[in-house]
This record gives sequence, structure tokens and C-alpha cells, in this order.
Amino acid sequence: MKKTVAAVMVAAFVAAAAVAFAAKSENCKVDAVEGDKVTMTCEKTELKAGTEVKVQPKSEKKVEGC
Repeated sequence: MKKTVAAVMVAAFVAAAAVAFAAKSENCKVDAVEGDKVTMTCEKTELKAGTEVKVQPKSEKKVEGC
């Protein structure tokens, strides 16, 4: 029983690591924005035309005080 639980946990860890490795991010710079069209320049990308991507703006860390 313990070996089965350990094997399932190892399989779950390996699957999670594979998903994290596959979901890599690209370093890109926005060149232009025209309406709903955004032109970006990326370094060493594997993206192809027509590929759907999810873009999140870089969050700035703010320190609040008195």
C-alpha cells in the first residue's frame, strides 16, 4: 500500500514538473499598439504566425508606507 501511494505521488510530481517545463515564457518588447493589434519583438522565439498566446503585463512591486 505504501509503495503504491509513493508511486502515485512520484508520478504526480513528474507530471507537474513536465507541465511547468512546457509552459515557458518568452521575453518580448511591445513595439506598437493599434486598436486591438499589438506588435511585439521577441528574442529567440519558437512562436509561429497564428499561434494564440496569453500576455500578462509585467507587475511592478510597490512598497506602501505611512
